[in-house]
Amino acid sequence: MLNPGGPATTAASAAVATTAGRVAFDEFVVARSGALPRTAYLLTRDPHLAEDLVRTALTKAWFVRRRINGDPEPYVRRIMVNEFASGRRRRWRGERPTA
Repeated sequence: MLNPGGPATTAASAAVATTAGRVAFDEFVVARSGALPRTAYLLTRDPHLAEDLVRTALTKAWFVRRRINGDPEPYVRRIMVNEFASGRRRRWRGERPTA
C-alpha cells in the first residue's frame, strides 16, 4: 500500500498542478488574444512585428508560468515592453561612410 504522504502522492499532485496551470495559461491566451496584439501594435506600429512580439512574450511567459502568481497579463505586457525596448537598442543602424 502507498503511503498517503509519500512521493507517489507528491508526484500526482505536481502532475495535477501542472495540468491546471497549463489549462489556466491556455485560457488566458484565448481570452486575451485580441488585447495583447493591440498593445503590441501600439508599441511597434507594424502588425507583423506586433504578432512576433506577442508570440515572443507568450513563449517566455509559458516557461515561467509556475512563478506567475495571479493574473499573468501584467507580466506578459511587461515582457512585451522589455522585448520591444531591447529590440530597439539592438537594432542595427547600418554602415555610415566616414570619408
